[in-house]
Amino acid sequence: MKHYRYKLDKTQVVFEKSVIDTMVSKAQFNGTEKEHGGLLLGRLFPKENLVVVVDAIESPAISSGASKLYVDNNAANKEMKKRWQDSGGKVTYVGDWHTHPEAVPTPSFIDRYTFKDTYRSSKIDQNFLLCVIVGTNPIEKNGFWVGIQRWFKLYQFYYDITNRLFCM
Repeated sequence: MKHYRYKLDKTQVVFEKSVIDTMVSKAQFNGTEKEHGGLLLGRLFPKENLVVVVDAIESPAISSGASKLYVDNNAANKEMKKRWQDSGGKVTYVGDWHTHPEAVPTPSFIDRYTFKDTYRSSKIDQNFLLCVIVGTNPIEKNGFWVGIQRWFKLYQFYYDITNRLFCM
């Protein structure tokens, strides 16, 4: 397994439009829909300290409600491995995403715990995991919370409107 190391203070994340569209299509706009979520797949460019997120897979839910989501990890991992193999190992797991029924989403205590636990238990190529929460506002109005879990700490990215990327 390769190990890609990223410098936290210089990391940049770009989401392909199709990824944004997938996540926004699952947003909880009227507050009564169930939470959705899944895996983020991307390409790693460690020399540039860049992650390009190329796919958002919605994971089948074991149980979900307006403010809870339990996904079928076995089904999600099977799909992720298939896409990794199909790409010749160029597309890999880079994190998780889910929705919140709020305009400007923020991670809950359970979100923070889950992000940390996922980071500790994952077999990943890079020294981080992305964490995305999709709210009801557009990206430009803080409708996406994007963070990076590294070891024991969760850091939040800010959105650079001019360059249309998230960075530290």
